[in-house]
Amino acid sequence: MPSAQAVGLALCVLLGGVALAQYTTHDLHTARTTTYVVQQGDSLWSIATAADKHHDPRDVVAEIQSLNGLTNTDIQPGQTLVIPMDGR
Repeated sequence: MPSAQAVGLALCVLLGGVALAQYTTHDLHTARTTTYVVQQGDSLWSIATAADKHHDPRDVVAEIQSLNGLTNTDIQPGQTLVIPMDGR
């Protein structure tokens, strides 16, 4: 059975929300997240520091990796990532 996170992301893609906007907001479980489309020059570190200014970027990078099933920090332009929202 797919997770609520996977279903939410799939719905956004099916509805075209991700393709039309850089950010799309979702409420998954108790954590607030948003999706972000990776741009040229982005890194997980730059995304983490922009997404959450109140937490240690190392922790936010680890959370992004966990939310997206990433085993390393490799990301590609056009890739859609689920990221935690600041103030969650």
